[in-house]
Amino acid sequence: MRPLTATSYAVLGLLAVRARSAYELVGHIKRSNIRLIWPRAASKLYEEPKTLVAHGLATAGVARTGARRRTVYRITPRGRHALRRWLDEPGAALLLEFESMVKVVYGDFGTKEQLLTNIRRIRDGAAERAGASLPLVQELAGVGPRFPERAHVIAVADRFLVDVLQTTLRWSEWAEGVVEQWSGTKQDRAMAAQARKVLAENATAVEAIAAQAPRGSKDASHARRAR
Repeated sequence: MRPLTATSYAVLGLLAVRARSAYELVGHIKRSNIRLIWPRAASKLYEEPKTLVAHGLATAGVARTGARRRTVYRITPRGRHALRRWLDEPGAALLLEFESMVKVVYGDFGTKEQLLTNIRRIRDGAAERAGASLPLVQELAGVGPRFPERAHVIAVADRFLVDVLQTTLRWSEWAEGVVEQWSGTKQDRAMAAQARKVLAENATAVEAIAAQAPRGSKDASHARRAR
């Protein structure tokens, strides 16, 4: 049997809401904001319900819509228990995979215009993603979620995604303003002085965040030594 992954449990959570076919699972993920925090290829999502069945966490049954047959997956009691157990386990920390930002990191090996273009692409990408999500968030705000009893957790999770978009837009506007003042991408005295100021601000901000780590954790001990 294929081992269970975070994607397996994401699909199991959807089955905990209600029974669905593989097609419905993929369609729901494409329509929901969960795709922004856990993007996976549709082909993999079609395979996950079979994995859940193999592990005894879901069952597969045949349903008919007119003459059309489809396989519908339902979570089992064992599956609900596994989902609760998984929720109790620590998840992986935030991990960014952001090619456009990698291009910013190496922007000094290109031209100023290339760097500005990549920053503007980050800004435009955030705006486009917000535009793609707008119909859904408007529906949630106006009509409410399709499962009203889940509105409280959906609202809390969606706020994180909104904050990420706002932060991305705010950063891109700030970065564009900074780079526009540069003479080029090779550092001069003014740029070096500005860099020292920004790096000091970064250190102060990260120190404040690290200070909130639980007592006894590795991060907290690092923060205390830094002070």
